[in-house]
Amino acid sequence: MTTDVKQAISDKIRKLQTLLELAEDKETLALMRELVGSNGNGTSVKAEPQVQPTRRKKLGRPKHGELQRTVENTLSAATEPITSAWIAERMLADGFRFKAGKPRVAVSECLRLAKNEGRATLVKTIGVTHYWMPAREAQK
Repeated sequence: MTTDVKQAISDKIRKLQTLLELAEDKETLALMRELVGSNGNGTSVKAEPQVQPTRRKKLGRPKHGELQRTVENTLSAATEPITSAWIAERMLADGFRFKAGKPRVAVSECLRLAKNEGRATLVKTIGVTHYWMPAREAQK
């Protein structure tokens, strides 16, 4: 570094240390705030009103079994074969929060479980895409 840059940095550090020392005194601090808040002609600039941020309700993760119920409810409303990707997108659009990092995979697991328990039927497979229907609809 050149000596000019070193000198400039040293000057700024010295000024900041002076400000820090002045800010330790409450009266001087109040005066500094008043001066910083003015526009130079003695009138203060109106500060933006301090608004407390609204507390958002924390959206908790779904309760145990909620994913399975929601997947099966979405599937039961199907009038034609649907995919796990379609169900996952619908659930996300409806505000469902998945614990899993890959919602489509979680939905696929739920559909497999529903199939094993007789509540869903795998209608067809095209490539790696599975098309599902509720068990009662697939029997018709």
